[in-house]
Amino acid sequence: MTVVGRALLPESLRPCWGPATDFLTECRDNLVRLKTGLAHRELTREEALALQYRVRTGIGQVRGTLRQANRSTQGPDSACVIERLISTSEMILILLGWTRQGIEQLFADTEQTLQCPTR
Repeated sequence: MTVVGRALLPESLRPCWGPATDFLTECRDNLVRLKTGLAHRELTREEALALQYRVRTGIGQVRGTLRQANRSTQGPDSACVIERLISTSEMILILLGWTRQGIEQLFADTEQTLQCPTR
């Protein structure tokens, strides 16, 4: 999303992309921690859910930033790019809901993990 957004975003919208990129970078880092921590069984349920929540919040902030930028866009190309990025962020939020469900199932009423996927 970061690479595509930067490549496609018109010059007039580049100022809003800085904060969005920061949120996305932090989200990516938290997702890597979540994946690694679950794969190595290093996270408690609360830690895993906290990381998932931080990612969800960050993607929500990206979506909000993009919506603000969309209100000030001028030109069909800008609006098209922003709409696609908003749609992508909304899909990521849906996938993060599934991630939360997966975390809940991994820990299933105990602090011990079930069969945690390693990939």
